[in-house]
Amino acid sequence: MSASSPNGVPFYFWLFPIYLVGLWVAISYVVGVWSGWRLLSERYRANEEFTGKRFRWLQVTMRWGAHYGNALNAGADFVGLYIAPVFLFRPAHQPLFIPWSEIAVGPSRWWDFYLSITLTLGREEQIPFRISKRLARKLRYSAGAGWPDPRNLLQL
Repeated sequence: MSASSPNGVPFYFWLFPIYLVGLWVAISYVVGVWSGWRLLSERYRANEEFTGKRFRWLQVTMRWGAHYGNALNAGADFVGLYIAPVFLFRPAHQPLFIPWSEIAVGPSRWWDFYLSITLTLGREEQIPFRISKRLARKLRYSAGAGWPDPRNLLQL
C-alpha cells in the first residue's frame, strides 16, 4: 500500500508542483551561468526602476549560444542599457543596467542568418549580446548621444 493523505490522494502528488518549481529555478540558474548573465549581475545589477523607453518580448543570443527567445525586455537611455527577463525567467536573472561606457558595439559573425549587431557587455566580462539590427536602431535612437558606436554600423 502506498502512502497517501487522508483524502486518498497519493503523497507524491503534492510534491510534484514543488519539484517543477525547483526544476525551473535550477534550469534558470544554469542558463544564467552559461549565458554570462550571472557574471554581469555581480557588477551591473539594476538597483533602481528603469524609467526610459522599453522594448518587450525580445530575442537575444548571449555567450555560448544561450538564446533568450521572446524572453527579455530591454531599454535604453542616455546613460546605459537596461535588460531584464520576463517574469517567468526571473529566477537567477536579476535586471541589469549597464552604462554605455562599458559596452562595445560591433557586427555579428558572417554566418548569422539575419542582420544583427553584437553588443559586448562589460569591459572585463566581455559577454556577447547579439540582437537584431532593428532592435539596435531602436536602442540607438533611445540612447541618443550616449550610444557607444562611433562608426555607423546601423546605416544600411
